[in-house]
Amino acid sequence: MEDTILERARRGILPVGEEIIDTHSHFEPGFTYYHIPYSTDEAVVREMNRYGIALAFTFSFTGVGSDYTIGNDAIIRLVAKHPTRFVGFTTLNANYPQLWLGELDRCWAAGLRGIKLIPHYQGRTTANTDITPILAWADERGCPILNHSWDDPAKLRQWAADFPRACFIIGHASTDFADAVNRLPNVYQNTCAVLHKGQFEKMCQLLDPDKIIYGSDFTDLDIAFGLGPILYARVPDDLKRKVLCLNARRVVQEHVAPPG
Repeated sequence: MEDTILERARRGILPVGEEIIDTHSHFEPGFTYYHIPYSTDEAVVREMNRYGIALAFTFSFTGVGSDYTIGNDAIIRLVAKHPTRFVGFTTLNANYPQLWLGELDRCWAAGLRGIKLIPHYQGRTTANTDITPILAWADERGCPILNHSWDDPAKLRQWAADFPRACFIIGHASTDFADAVNRLPNVYQNTCAVLHKGQFEKMCQLLDPDKIIYGSDFTDLDIAFGLGPILYARVPDDLKRKVLCLNARRVVQEHVAPPG
């Protein structure tokens, strides 16, 4: 039997020689929008271990549509308890621009090293919200920004060019931003979550394979839901390793400042 990533995964062996880095996850025990079982930090780390996920970029649920300071505090506690397993992102609400920079400074001082934007769940979009103060803040620190959607490919290209030290992550699987992903060194495409047959293969055809990074959306979605289509994809193992680990490792090395 050929010892491929897929065959090892079928036998219950950690699926890659390199440990997986998950660049899209949510955490918050006691989240009340809907029930998420096994959502304590111990249970989440246990599930990460089960799938061989060494590190996860994570952000809060509460910050999506409620008090983001409570959600950010939960991420601060998680990162302080498991500093080698999580890169914490500060979640902001698009409706309160006057509070953005203060919250970013507070959370940075507490050890969070990225920014999560999700204006579409807050009654806004990046088309009708001036997010340049956030981008300038991120550019100054060279940190990653993951947005649920950047809306306008042309605007994303311009922002990435104007703020070259920041790292722009497209939050959900798409090929709409291919030009920015392929041309600009600081734009990455997340796989969260490849839903349709052949979708991941199409991404690999149209996007620079060095710029695609794995994301699961756990605990909102199950880890296996986003991992399976990559493991079963008809692409070479070397490409799978790039997507599951190596590309994100470069993001960590270049854009995630050590705590302290």
